[in-house]
Amino acid sequence: MLFVLGGLNAWIGQTAGDHLAVSTGLCVSVRAAGLFGEDLLQRAYRSDRAVLAHVARHPGVTTRQVAQALGIPERRAMANLGRLAHEGLLTVTSDGVSGDPRSYLLPPVDGEGNETSSV
Repeated sequence: MLFVLGGLNAWIGQTAGDHLAVSTGLCVSVRAAGLFGEDLLQRAYRSDRAVLAHVARHPGVTTRQVAQALGIPERRAMANLGRLAHEGLLTVTSDGVSGDPRSYLLPPVDGEGNETSSV
């Protein structure tokens, strides 16, 4: 809505020859685009937080189990788990036997042993 109002203000300003209205309208439009981008980032952050909390409560879960428990698509769960593992917040483990060999754990705290092999 803010993006549309900014664009409309810029168009009306351009039509009327009011350069201040044009620049204000463009600034409002750019800010609206920034807010939209920030909202997308916050959604990803909230989703990552929910996935991390689930793995903390249920160590050794698979991607499918996370997706089913949180009611999100498996593809989104995979992206969340991948980001968290890349950042070092999760450890990816494998049992080497099952069809879906990846499971996720919180990494061990310094001084604790890790009995699973990291992939």
